[in-house]
Amino acid sequence: MRSRLRGTCAALLASPLLLVLAACGGGGTPAAAPEASASLALEKRGPPPATSKTVTAQECDRSVLGDTISPESIGEPVSGITLNDWTWVAATANTPAYCRVGGSMTPIDPAAPPINFRVALPSTWNYRYVQVGGGGMNGSIPGLTGGPGAGTPTYLARGWAVAGSDSGHSGFGAEWALNDEAMKNLGYMQMKKTRDAAWVLMKRLYGGKPYFAYWVGGSQGGREGLTVMKKYPSDFNGIVVTVPIVNFSSLMLAPEWLRIQEKPLANWVTPAKRTAIVTEMMRQCDGLDGLQDGIINNYPACRAIFDVNQGAAGRDPWAAKRCPGNVDPDPADTSANACLTDGQISTLHFKHTRYQFATRSPSTRAPSACGCPARTRGASA
Repeated sequence: MRSRLRGTCAALLASPLLLVLAACGGGGTPAAAPEASASLALEKRGPPPATSKTVTAQECDRSVLGDTISPESIGEPVSGITLNDWTWVAATANTPAYCRVGGSMTPIDPAAPPINFRVALPSTWNYRYVQVGGGGMNGSIPGLTGGPGAGTPTYLARGWAVAGSDSGHSGFGAEWALNDEAMKNLGYMQMKKTRDAAWVLMKRLYGGKPYFAYWVGGSQGGREGLTVMKKYPSDFNGIVVTVPIVNFSSLMLAPEWLRIQEKPLANWVTPAKRTAIVTEMMRQCDGLDGLQDGIINNYPACRAIFDVNQGAAGRDPWAAKRCPGNVDPDPADTSANACLTDGQISTLHFKHTRYQFATRSPSTRAPSACGCPARTRGASA
């Protein structure tokens, strides 16, 4: 189940304010010499300028932003960086006009796939930068026009530059994982490479570097945030992480275990039951945080309700949805009133119970894909 997450299991991991010097003047031009990676570090300094930096559509151009970035400007090895998109995006009701710049990083190993990245540079910039993490096993560039949550201003509307990458492979295939450099890109290098490339582009367009830089990510993006905090602590002032992946093995195994459980036809939870399942979980979990607002905020307590190995023996959180006599009168019913057979309920029990492992320690539980409390097989990050 995907619930909208607020607060719990989120960590704002901010270092002391690390500030950078911003150059004055209009939109910059590509430097003749490579921008040294050392110049991309955050520096302690006073508050940013009171006046934001403004750019126009005319500056969102190849002549200003260039068509390459020197590999020497990047803190992890690449053999080349080519820019392939310089697009001025008009303002909408929720998003100001911005300059979209895209590019591709060529790996050192010619057999490895490239890193595709994108940077959104707002027309009015307040010297702040946010890098957004991916999800699942990545494979696509995350959206850059969103914000920290529903009903809040987008990052671009706040005047922040935004960047993200596909982490070094495209699509949902897994062949890329056989390449060592591609795995290192997924693990850590793509975060640094994308950040440094964005630094260069901000310097070229705005004539200066950010005073504040942040990482925001959940699930895979949360794991990425914890990784940059450990490997590149000087690159970001603050890191916001939700439900980080902490165990790749169980991330891969979880869907397979669920498929094995559902292989008998009687155990298959059909798509028609989705509304009934979501409605029942909302009924039991929405108010756990003290507020009936259509949001499951206290999701650790919700997981405890639907994990039948916790609480009183023999209890069944799905009892209210059980089909009388174990006969579904309308399997095609997609409403909230649809019932569940015994086999379908057994799958939901399986989906929401904790992993059990035989270990040498007294503990029989180990963390799964998500680092949150009471991680279960089916809880989605």
